[in-house]
Amino acid sequence: MKGFGFFNFAFYSIILAVTLNACKVDSLSIQKSYHEDHKLFGINKLDPRADFFSFETSDKAAHGDMTSSDRFLSLDGKWKFHWTESPKDRIKDFYNLKLDDSSWDQISVPGNWEVEGFGYPIYLDEAYPFESQWPKAPSDYNPVGTYRHTFDIPEDWIQDEIILHFAGAKSAMYLYINGTFAGYSQGSKTPAEFNITDLVKKGANHIAIQMYRWSDASYIESQDMLRLSGIEREVYLHTRPHVNVSDINIIADLDQDFKDGIFKADIHLVNPTSIRADREIRITLKDDHGSFNFPNQKITIDSFGAQTIMLDTLIPDVHAWSAETPHLFDFNISLLDPANKQNDLHIKKRIGFRNVQINDIGSGPQVLVNGKAINIKGVDRHETDPYTGHIVSKASMELDIKLMKQHNINAVRSSHYPNHPYWYDLCDKYGLYVIDEANVESHPLANSEETQIGNDMSWLPAQLDR
Repeated sequence: MKGFGFFNFAFYSIILAVTLNACKVDSLSIQKSYHEDHKLFGINKLDPRADFFSFETSDKAAHGDMTSSDRFLSLDGKWKFHWTESPKDRIKDFYNLKLDDSSWDQISVPGNWEVEGFGYPIYLDEAYPFESQWPKAPSDYNPVGTYRHTFDIPEDWIQDEIILHFAGAKSAMYLYINGTFAGYSQGSKTPAEFNITDLVKKGANHIAIQMYRWSDASYIESQDMLRLSGIEREVYLHTRPHVNVSDINIIADLDQDFKDGIFKADIHLVNPTSIRADREIRITLKDDHGSFNFPNQKITIDSFGAQTIMLDTLIPDVHAWSAETPHLFDFNISLLDPANKQNDLHIKKRIGFRNVQINDIGSGPQVLVNGKAINIKGVDRHETDPYTGHIVSKASMELDIKLMKQHNINAVRSSHYPNHPYWYDLCDKYGLYVIDEANVESHPLANSEETQIGNDMSWLPAQLDR
């Protein structure tokens, strides 16, 4: 296990937006600069948000399986793939719909290039796997992977917003839909979402991606681990009504006596259309012992407007969450359109009430959970599989947490990046304290004060974004 050396925690999140008129930018000049500009780490990406899915019915939301929703379409599977060792040999018009890719290889998505036979894995700790200096990416040996794939859009999707979701891709990704530049992304262990509503049509559509193994992002993704490349988590499309829940912020704490639950939530609603939207919102909080129903609200969201529903209440004699008693509540949101049921959406999140403090109780600082001192019996965990590399199945995650609970482990450190959302759901369900980490580490440069990019303010936006 790696010690608690050079790692970073994310205490704040800052939303940084960069816009681009893709039609006015030459596609080849795009790829000449973005992955070597550390001040630019996303183009046309949607703002980061909490992890949730907008189901079409309350029954489907209750089961919580987004793959059962008619608003979900997986793009996982075999994609056309072309790999080259050097950027100068890459396919430059890879997004061209008329390009003949019949002779290309195939690759699994998700899947690491090196596991699939393209290039080789590298294990390093205090060194980069290249000799370039920041923010320049290697220009000689820097493998480039190019993906192409077709997918069908159902006819009834066209009336809604269509979102393309990458759960994790490494390192720098240029995205095209139907031959048009759709966006750019860095940040291999956090999702990237793109609104592609205006780029797709019903029936057959085409996606093309060109990905660089190393980019300026590699300077702050230098963790002590096996270095691999590619699309490392699932890719899918999902739809949502134009008037939707854009984000949710929840605080579930305990009062000073650790008896009553302090519940606060901000539910952010948006209406990107030119028509005023009338909606009804219904919110419940329930567990096996009963339910707390918030008053139904009828609301109006102005055209091109936004609104935030704020909740603030006490839940008396709440059943608290801890690693020993992982008690969870269902927090349900329904946003209903009285004029058109097709615009309804339903969201369920599982939450637990707990209070965590670090206090001096006489013998020194002590972690207190719900007012009681605990001993942390923890392990580090990498998202690594001996057969599939950085692609970790749900079954593997379930086995991990089963082994941890069987051996009295009560805490896990997400070495060294945000983990897959399903892992956090398991930790909530079965009871594990999580020491979470941001995907930020520049270990090779941190060994000398002269080279520490953490002291260079030009890197601040990229660091805070993570």
